[in-house]
Amino acid sequence: MKWNFAVKALLCLVTSCIGIARAGDTSWEDLKDDVSRQTLFIDEVIPAKLAEEKDNPSAPKDFALPKEFVFPDDAKFDKVEKKARGDVIFGIDVSHWTGNIKFHNLALQEVDFVYVKATQGTKFKDGMFGKYWADLGKLDGDKKVYRGAYHFLTANDDVVEQANRFVEFLALHGGIGAGDMPPCLDLEWDRTSTNPDRWAGQDAAKIIEKARTWLEIVEQKTKRTPIIYTARSWWKSRKIDEKLLTKLDRYHIWIADYSTSHKAVEKPAIINGKTQKLWQFADDANVTTGYKSGLDANIYYGTRASFEQDFGITQ
Repeated sequence: MKWNFAVKALLCLVTSCIGIARAGDTSWEDLKDDVSRQTLFIDEVIPAKLAEEKDNPSAPKDFALPKEFVFPDDAKFDKVEKKARGDVIFGIDVSHWTGNIKFHNLALQEVDFVYVKATQGTKFKDGMFGKYWADLGKLDGDKKVYRGAYHFLTANDDVVEQANRFVEFLALHGGIGAGDMPPCLDLEWDRTSTNPDRWAGQDAAKIIEKARTWLEIVEQKTKRTPIIYTARSWWKSRKIDEKLLTKLDRYHIWIADYSTSHKAVEKPAIINGKTQKLWQFADDANVTTGYKSGLDANIYYGTRASFEQDFGITQ
């Protein structure tokens, strides 16, 4: 009896330690001074959108992707073509700015994947990642959705450390499974509430090299091919030659483009002729249940089989 008690006590201690390790690493700090998607939308994306539309005054007025996109109706039905949508997959992305959201309602509303912000730079974690990642991992049956994790690349932190820390942070939460979406690198305006884009003034070739380094390290460590989230308007604002993107050709692009003219015809901006695999077309989409504010909405054109193939997902 004493031996059994000792074993049980030891097992409880080990379990407790594992739980503490998984709960978090004290070397990480919660993000507090990052800029929300809404702020970037107002300060960076809207001016770029207005400039694009000024150059294209004859853009269509009807919208295949409505200005006020609501799940599940607008995901099911194309109001311009007046027919049910086919071979498209929709998803959202979230961060601590999202707050409390009920993931178990999403699949029933035509939301099939969720990307979650994990880390930023070398020392900051998203304070909601652990909860989001665990909640998404518990979904099954007709409530299950694909989940993915992304890292926000900062301009001045060591890129090798950023890559390694991202992978280490994911490992604290169980890592990326075969049924998960691949890691994602967020390459855009590196701002805080008080600082402008810290990529300003950096050599374009060095920016591309930093991105390539992160992608290669994460791919080697996770055995999954990452994708890149970016916006053409950011490339233009940094005056980066789009031809440099050919150095990252093996990685799929997730493009952010909220232009009304592009939504009207469902053709987002592309960089150097490279077709996107995911398109973030709105930051103010709504679901009918489970969340009461605007969400980032994304679309993939293709079948579920091609979706899994493109993103290396195996069940």
